[in-house]
Amino acid sequence: MQDSAALETFIKSSSYTSPQYIKRLKFTFSAICQYAQAKNKPIKELEILEFGCGTGGITFPLASLSSHITAFDIDPSAVSVISERIRKENLNNVVVMEADGHSFDDSKTYDMVIASEVLEHAINPRDFLQRIKARVNKGSRLVITIPNGYGPWQIKRRLSIITFLRRNNWLRSMFGKRPYITGQDHCQFYTKKRFLKMFSEFSFRLRDFGKSDSILAIFETRRGPLFGKADVRLADILPWWLASGWYFVFEAE
Repeated sequence: MQDSAALETFIKSSSYTSPQYIKRLKFTFSAICQYAQAKNKPIKELEILEFGCGTGGITFPLASLSSHITAFDIDPSAVSVISERIRKENLNNVVVMEADGHSFDDSKTYDMVIASEVLEHAINPRDFLQRIKARVNKGSRLVITIPNGYGPWQIKRRLSIITFLRRNNWLRSMFGKRPYITGQDHCQFYTKKRFLKMFSEFSFRLRDFGKSDSILAIFETRRGPLFGKADVRLADILPWWLASGWYFVFEAE
């Protein structure tokens, strides 16, 4: 059973504020509660691993549950941001480190693995899955969120002139920018069928599925989505292929 006060704290612990992100946090919270209930295990005793934690938008909500959190990211500046907040808030249940998901190995196993908006950046996603597989036991669960590779928002983004210019290394060199490296931006464009097949090959069974936002996601400003609240509600009633992003819960078999 979900605790509404715990959910409120979970959401408030994040730097995320847009409706799409709040929906993602609620999905993650629900997946954790369902796992703890199924295993008859207190949430505070869970061992949770987060792949690609960024600056902690999900890491700190996880920490609010008093679970034992291990998080890593390939970006040293992101790890620095999290480390500083851990120090300021004197958190003793979070360990963060710099690492690459293609090669991460801490020789531990976890109850749950979180990888939110990560696998679309993976140059070789099967390397990621091999690493995840090595970090879980039978019955462990994964919470994975990705963009719909051929959804409204992703199509708009791929056709954007800004995206083209940002990836053009000749232009980047003219303006004194570092070369674009594959993986900094999205380099995997998944269909739902391809994504489920890939996880099935690693013996992960789908337990739950959700949709983030829909076609209204193409309307956005610098401050964020223009129709965020309406869009996340619309996604729930439209077909899955019209969603701009997907949420999955898998169980290791």
